[in-house]
Amino acid sequence: MFLGTHEPKLDEKGRLILPARFRDELADGLVITKG
Repeated sequence: MFLGTHEPKLDEKGRLILPARFRDELADGLVITKG
């Protein structure tokens, strides 16, 4: 479960940069939807 806030950042190729703690939690996959 994620609590708190995170300001998303993009790298020079336009990819989303996630903190390491998020990557560990999302190792099995991720679905992003427009809300």
